[in-house]
Amino acid sequence: GVLLIELVTDSEGLVAPRLSEVELSAEQALHDHATVMRFVVRMLCAGLVHGDLSEFNILVDENGPVIIDLPQAVDAAANNNAEAMLVLDVNKIRSYYGQFAPELLNSQYAKEIWKLFEDGDLQAETELTGLFAENRADADVDAVLLDIESAIAEEQQRLERKLEAENQTYPQAISRQCQSLTSAVLDSLLPTHYPSLPTAVKKSSIILAPHQITWKYTADLHSGSKLSALMASAQHSGECQNSATICDHRSDRCDYQNGRRY
Repeated sequence: GVLLIELVTDSEGLVAPRLSEVELSAEQALHDHATVMRFVVRMLCAGLVHGDLSEFNILVDENGPVIIDLPQAVDAAANNNAEAMLVLDVNKIRSYYGQFAPELLNSQYAKEIWKLFEDGDLQAETELTGLFAENRADADVDAVLLDIESAIAEEQQRLERKLEAENQTYPQAISRQCQSLTSAVLDSLLPTHYPSLPTAVKKSSIILAPHQITWKYTADLHSGSKLSALMASAQHSGECQNSATICDHRSDRCDYQNGRRY
């Protein structure tokens, strides 16, 4: 990793003081508070909450406030305490600047910022007002319970459909999709690759078993020869795909996965 260090200085080139060491006019306090709130918003737009913001973690250089000490910053979306940490950060800054500009003490920047963030409306340049109207309407508990019951019923139906699909026998679940492919594959493969075999090889049945589809043959082939057949493999989802398998003439069944004899 790379560590970048910058010296923050005041207008005279000296080490910038902490905010706690600076006396401010009411006008400057309002201006600098707005600047810090803009920094807080930009951090939140980047998914971060400082987590320990105060007058001791802000320096004041010749251009205004500079936020420092970020190792404890948290992921706003992943940390369950992110909202509480943001509220604490913003309210501590409000309290400090409110010593110089008392009108800030009744502002609600923390709640305004978090509500905009939750609603997906917070942008880096969002203009804040410091106002926030609490929703004091009584919760519609019955409607909430109905929504919960509806969600539970929908999930139960989904699970039942899934269970029903998993419990279907393979002829029911797969045969409709694969049987036609099975017949087409054999009918097209054998005459093409083994023109002399159609009279010697008879497709006698389709055998369906868990996680495999096999064919049963009766064949009259020379000893030691092998028949290469393209098998239709059935996935758990019931979809079909092609897979090559080698079937020994001495066995009348073959496993589509590894070509082993039964």
